[in-house]
Amino acid sequence: MVDIKNIPVLEYVNELRYRVLYYIYGVVISAIACYIYKEEILYILSIPFGQRFIYTDLIEAFTVYIKMSILVSLYVSYPIAVFHIWSFLVPGLYLYEKKRLRLYTIVSNMLYFIAGITGHYILFPAAFQFFQSFQKVGLDKVFNIELQAKIQEYVLFNVKMIYALSLCFQLPVILLIIWMINEQLYRWIVNKRRFIYVLSFIIAACISPPDVLSQLIIATPLIALFEASVFIIVLIGNYNK
Repeated sequence: MVDIKNIPVLEYVNELRYRVLYYIYGVVISAIACYIYKEEILYILSIPFGQRFIYTDLIEAFTVYIKMSILVSLYVSYPIAVFHIWSFLVPGLYLYEKKRLRLYTIVSNMLYFIAGITGHYILFPAAFQFFQSFQKVGLDKVFNIELQAKIQEYVLFNVKMIYALSLCFQLPVILLIIWMINEQLYRWIVNKRRFIYVLSFIIAACISPPDVLSQLIIATPLIALFEASVFIIVLIGNYNK
């Protein structure tokens, strides 16, 4: 009688289950840590805006801390997810494939956090400064327009934009993998780059607020990353020759 426990497929399923559980444990632990340091995290998130916040619901501040802790925990747990994916795939790969996958994971993690830092400290302050320029406050004004940002709307907007930029910055890794696996498909994508430009703005419209500046913040780096990725792949191809 065949022992189903020895079937390789079930072994992979069990390992995948354990990997998912370990990732969930990591997220929960990091979420608890984020809640403990919730005020410090909120201070960091408020840097691009630089003003005080208000809340209009009795439990809004509490729910914001909970949501912020979970979202930040998921964000910083990205390397944990990549590590478990890498660990799950490595046993079935050849040596050269392991080296490539290790390179992909390192580059992916670097781009992920570079995107968050770039957006938070460079792109977002410029965008917020532009939007705040529409305020009209002062005795010499015919009327006053003052921004009183709600804490929930600001935190969710900020975290959402950081997530969007970080995911968009994975484009070079995706293109590199496509080039390694199917060069013909890669060349087709490069030749149809005008559709990539349109797709970039469609993606920006879906994941960013409905205003042109926010969409440009997402679409412009995405297009620049696409062109930079194509250039780097050309250099790699010439080097291999």
